[in-house]
This record gives sequence, structure tokens and C-alpha cells, in this order.
Amino acid sequence: MTYGYAFGPASPLLTGRVRPNRRCACLALMFFVPFLALIPAWPAGAEEQVTIAVLDFQATNAPASDAAAITQFVRAAVVRAHRYLVVDKSNMDKILGEQAFQQTGCTSQECAVKLGKILNVRKMVVGDYTIVGGIRYLTASLVDVETGQIENAAKEKGFSVSKIDETVDRLVSSLIAARRVGEDEARARAGGGRTARGRVGLGLNIPGLGIRYFVIDNLALEARGQMEKDARAEGLRVYGYIGMAPSVLVYLGGEGDLIQFSGDAGKYSGLAAGGFAGVEVFVWRKLSVQCDFGPAYLRLTDKNGMVGQDGLSYIVNFGINLYFGGGGAGQEIEKLYQEAAELYKAKDYDGAQTKVEGILRQDPENWKAWALLGNCQYAKGDRTGALASFDRSLQINPDNPRLKAWVDNLRKR
Repeated sequence: MTYGYAFGPASPLLTGRVRPNRRCACLALMFFVPFLALIPAWPAGAEEQVTIAVLDFQATNAPASDAAAITQFVRAAVVRAHRYLVVDKSNMDKILGEQAFQQTGCTSQECAVKLGKILNVRKMVVGDYTIVGGIRYLTASLVDVETGQIENAAKEKGFSVSKIDETVDRLVSSLIAARRVGEDEARARAGGGRTARGRVGLGLNIPGLGIRYFVIDNLALEARGQMEKDARAEGLRVYGYIGMAPSVLVYLGGEGDLIQFSGDAGKYSGLAAGGFAGVEVFVWRKLSVQCDFGPAYLRLTDKNGMVGQDGLSYIVNFGINLYFGGGGAGQEIEKLYQEAAELYKAKDYDGAQTKVEGILRQDPENWKAWALLGNCQYAKGDRTGALASFDRSLQINPDNPRLKAWVDNLRKR
């Protein structure tokens, strides 16, 4: 950390030191201010819900009325999955009507992106209902409006009209399951949705070293030392993480240090204490950069006990961290899983789902938790969400014949 002394030039400790400190502070703030722009506007600990619109499915060699009905089934299945904020059909028609834009015939990727921008959504679902040689085909694509790319596609073949609702559930489940896999892998690369108990981090700060340990989720302690030509500080930091995105962590904290300082007027020692707010950005799964800034109180005395510096100051910190261990496994995760399983047995499905979602925020590769989440969703009537969770569990752990049989049976119903 760098301390900046907020005193006038008459102070003996400032002689030969105020300008270097201010240069360090300005340098760190040059990193800190851009980091603030990376903080997304989301509630602390909450996941952002993406807006999506479902275009009318096109009919190819098939009745247009059937394609319209299928679109309604698809839209309802996406709503039940609770993964997106879905634009209502009437609102969508109203907006497109005001823009004199006809969605009829809009099947291309480029058209979906253009329409998505008009609707101000981030994702679009486009699809087609086709009958060839008496065999029914249902295809759908998930398009990212911002990038213009197709994120995923799904297809159903050879279904009967009487089973159209179940067919649509499978189709939407495939689209959403793929999206969840992508999000979880992104979190894993970025360091995880939530910091995990037991994780250790080694930090290189300007100019010093630190070692950080996560006592519980979102709370970490860090011992650190700083040494310059004429100053030395050793102390302890406390970090409380209050808001998170896949690769950006926002935190508040406090710091206390023992300081030794050599100025033109002599040698001094004392204490410094302060608070700070900052941002930590993961550039890789285990590697992050951070910057924080905050007020501090500084009190230094000479060898005779005379106060040489006493008043308000500030902290500026910029560093690079490398993490080891943690990640959300171990006894704490197993304990939470057992608690969730007991709640499920007691038919408290909401309570069990809350517990298991907490596990997955810490350990998104926990296949048992995904399977239990699917059971909770199925018990609550969320068939689409359950299939997506079961699929995710099987993707992580394919060697689960019992779950495979259950999923196959569920899709045939």
C-alpha cells in the first residue's frame, strides 16, 4: 500500500517524501479509476438475468397455425426455465408495429440480430417447423444480439402432434443446458462465482508482498509487508466481497499497519489504520489484478515519544494476486449438500433448492448438486429446468446410468 500524507509542507516528515508518494498515488489511481467502470450495476450476490425474445417459428411445408402454436409452447418453456427475462408477445408486437418491422420471414441470423436490437434484448430464439415426407422436424437457434453469433442450436425429429409440449420441453432444455455450461465454464476460468473457503493468494503489491487466506466465503484476511528506501510497514488487511460477476469482484475492507519511517528530521515509528473500497479483476482462473483506495489515520512518533505526524491520510493500493487451493470443495460443501438433501426429503423443495444453488455458486462442477437441483425443480413442476440441470450433471459425470435412465424416461413422457 502507499500512504499519502495530507499535511502542509512545514511538516518535517514531508521533506523529500511528499512528491514521490503523490506520484505513486497518481499512478495507482490511473489503474483504479478504469476499474470502477468495470463494476456492473447488479445487486450484491445476485445473478444478472438476460433479456430474450422468441420470434414466431416459420412454417416450411407445414401449417402456419401449427408453427404459431409451437412458438407459444417454446415461449412458455423459456419462461418456466427461469433463466431469462422473456419479452411478452403483445409487447413485442407493439414495439415492432411502432417500428413498422415485420418479423414474418425473419429466419436469418442477421435478421434476428437486427430485430433483437429493436427490441433491446440480448438473446433471440429463432426456429422452424418443417414436414418432409410425413416426418416432422423442429429446429431452433439461440442468437447473441451483441456478437451476432449463434450460441447454440437444437433439433427434434419424428415427433407426434400429441407429444408437441414434451418435444418443445426437450428442445428448450437443450438450448438452456448449453448456455448454463458456457456460463459455468466462464466462472471457472475467472475464479468462480464466489470466493471459496480455504483459498490462499500470494500478492505482489506496489511495493511489497502479501499472503491472503479466505476464512469463509467472501471474507479474507491478508498479512502484508512493504519496504521502500526510507519506509517500512507491516500489517493486516480484511477483505469483504460484496458484489460479484464472473470475472469482477467488488470489495470493502479495513487495514492496520505498524510503520517505521526515516525523514530528514529523523526516524519515526507508529501506526496507521484505514478503510478502502476496490475492485479485483480476474485475467485468468487463478490470476487477478486489484486496485483500491480509501481514507486512513496516521500517527508517527520519534524515539523520544514526540508526535511527528498525526492526522488524516489516504491509502492507495495496486497489486497482482496468484491463488491456490480453495474452490469450494471439502467438508463445508459436503455439509451443505447433506443439509439440502435432508430438506428435499422433508419436501421443503424451496429450501433445498436455495441450499444447492449456494453450493453451485461455490462449486459449479459439482455433479451431485446439479442432480439434486434437478430433483427440486422437477418436484416443483419445472420440467424444463429439471432437464437442463440433469443434463448438466451428466455432462460433468457421464458415468451415472441411473440418472441417464431417469432422464430418458422423463423425456419419453
